[in-house]
Amino acid sequence: MNIFPHLHWYTETIFDSGRQPAFVMLVAFLIAFACARGYTRIARHTGWGSVHLGGTHAHHLVFGVVIALVAASIQFALSPVADSPAQLALAAAFGVGAALILDEFALLFYLKDVYWDTDGRKSVDAVVMAVGLGCLFLLHTTPFGKSDFDERPVLFVLTAAQLINMVPVLVCAIKGKLSLALLGVFIPIFAWIGAARLAEPTSVWAQRLYSKKKLSRAGKRYEQYDRVWQPRRTALLDFIGGKPSR
Repeated sequence: MNIFPHLHWYTETIFDSGRQPAFVMLVAFLIAFACARGYTRIARHTGWGSVHLGGTHAHHLVFGVVIALVAASIQFALSPVADSPAQLALAAAFGVGAALILDEFALLFYLKDVYWDTDGRKSVDAVVMAVGLGCLFLLHTTPFGKSDFDERPVLFVLTAAQLINMVPVLVCAIKGKLSLALLGVFIPIFAWIGAARLAEPTSVWAQRLYSKKKLSRAGKRYEQYDRVWQPRRTALLDFIGGKPSR
């Protein structure tokens, strides 16, 4: 799709030569860098806050890694030339690189070596979520994949439904339920359930919007969850990633 069909020079120089993806990538890179650097410079002098997840400052490099991995995964999953030797080689190289990044995702999040600490379990969580998403891509359960319906009314309804579904997905993520948010992009019922339930007590949603009474109720709910499910989750993570040293 030519994003500037009325610009003759753009069509001839960029679009017709197949350079539009590289052009969009470069422009997005420059805009994102300007926004990130501009905000951090302003925040440095004004004391503006930044994003915290579970009481830990989430540096924007964490979001950058996640965005890049997800975008590249979708590109490989939906590429029209996915069976070409070059594309298969790039897909394999990306898979290797993604595994090496996510195996030390906790290091990116905490900016310190927590590989064998309890906090290092975030790396295993990230890998498990990535494998789950990879399986969904493999099954072509994609929110923006090709539709068997070419009629515009049907496509409009499907697009509108997906946009509506993004509301509970975002709510779910802000409530600290990242696994349900990611699954909810592909299977909406998970996002709606997560959005309707109490937020995790350390999430942005709970810290900003809950009263002390409701925050206490959320804390008790997740204490009960930890008693029931945490031992099973810990045993699974020990099996996958090994027991932490501390």
